[in-house]
Amino acid sequence: MTRIALAYLAKAKYGGWPTFTRHLHAALAAAGAKPVIRTIGARTADMPHDFGHGLMARRMRAEDLLKSGMPILIAAADKDHAEQAAELVAKGAHIVVHDPAEKHLAGIPPERTVVIRRSMQARLAGARFIPHPYERRNPQRNPILPAIAHSRVDFDKYTHLILDAVDLGADIRIFGAPNPMYVHFKIRPKWPDFKSEPFPRDAHAGADLCATARTVIDMSAIKNDGGGSQYAFLEAWDARAPLVINRKWVDGYDGDEMKHGFNCLAAADGAEIKACLDRLASNRDLANHLVANAETTLALHDPKAIGLQYRTVMGV
Repeated sequence: MTRIALAYLAKAKYGGWPTFTRHLHAALAAAGAKPVIRTIGARTADMPHDFGHGLMARRMRAEDLLKSGMPILIAAADKDHAEQAAELVAKGAHIVVHDPAEKHLAGIPPERTVVIRRSMQARLAGARFIPHPYERRNPQRNPILPAIAHSRVDFDKYTHLILDAVDLGADIRIFGAPNPMYVHFKIRPKWPDFKSEPFPRDAHAGADLCATARTVIDMSAIKNDGGGSQYAFLEAWDARAPLVINRKWVDGYDGDEMKHGFNCLAAADGAEIKACLDRLASNRDLANHLVANAETTLALHDPKAIGLQYRTVMGV
């Protein structure tokens, strides 16, 4: 069984990068490989450490990781690890680039790069597009909560739009790790008592939470990116919950994965978020239509099929 070093070169413990790494680990295993998570540090540790999501990782020096002889796939790299990422890629590693905000990876050769949305492939000629892998949870649906948002509380998550909808009477609970700067500068001036609810780093926490909600909201928007999926979307679909997303994510991306009125509804501001929730509450046929189509879209993220694509790209 081929061992693959899944390198995580980032400090983030919450959000898309660690979630992606957890699902990519499952995808490679489903495709018959033996993935092992490696983080990079100044010293190589003898004992593993908790990565979260039910997985363990081992910290290694970049030099020692290269000496291990394992093929290396960098699942994520932040700006503080850009130099190490470039060194590993120069010596044979492949890397996943997630969105245009990762400008610190601009010098990475596209032929050794995988992108997870088609919009990124259009901006990085020569990169290989492979969709997000997603290992299904299939949680039992029990919608005891109103609408929820369970992404990070951050600038690119546009949490303030959700709070605008709450001010208009929408019943929404907000979960997720907050960015202190975003909360201080964008949230506190208008909502001084705001506090998000905690969200565990458990492997299935997202889908399990979505299964308890009538509707899931994710207002993520990234400049020059959109159209494709995010893990909050996939978790909502796994839980068979109707999904409301940011209109910026679908406008201009006709023919891509996310389609307003097909597998989600799109909203531009707090008033439109509330209007979407009201439509879903009064129209079960619409909610069922979105959920049924989401099942078809979710099939595009089959972990074994995607794991095999990664093995093909890496030649292992």
